[in-house]
Amino acid sequence: MDDLVISRATPEDIAPVQVIARETLRRTASVFLGEETVAVLIESGQTDDEISDHLSNLYVARAEDRIVGFAIFWEGFLHLMMVEISLHRSGVGTAILNWVEAQMRAAGHDRGQLQTFVGNAQAIGFYLRNGWVETHRDGPEAGDFARATFEKPLD
Repeated sequence: MDDLVISRATPEDIAPVQVIARETLRRTASVFLGEETVAVLIESGQTDDEISDHLSNLYVARAEDRIVGFAIFWEGFLHLMMVEISLHRSGVGTAILNWVEAQMRAAGHDRGQLQTFVGNAQAIGFYLRNGWVETHRDGPEAGDFARATFEKPLD
């Protein structure tokens, strides 16, 4: 997507980002966490709080003056990244990820790190296709919330 503009989020951006996060969770995470668990995460406000609690590290991607995706990151760690469901596989996610990597590199980090749920095959495939390498995987004792850790050299 050529007209993508990524910038630091403002308080006014929180609500549209929360909508993207809730819809993404409903449509993708229910596959590996289950619909009931996802419903609890959303209805409890935990999902919305995760966005608002990280405003200082929240960046939004806009296309045609609307928010189409976002990333939360600090230091060399990508905490959360999501793209509007209708734009999955359109290049928006790759553009956001490339931008985050460039910001990490510019801040002097030689390596990026992120985590995703072990059951999130779509995200795992995305990160692998973009040059990230899995360096750790939680064992079955971690249950549904087991995570896979990925790293990527940023040189």
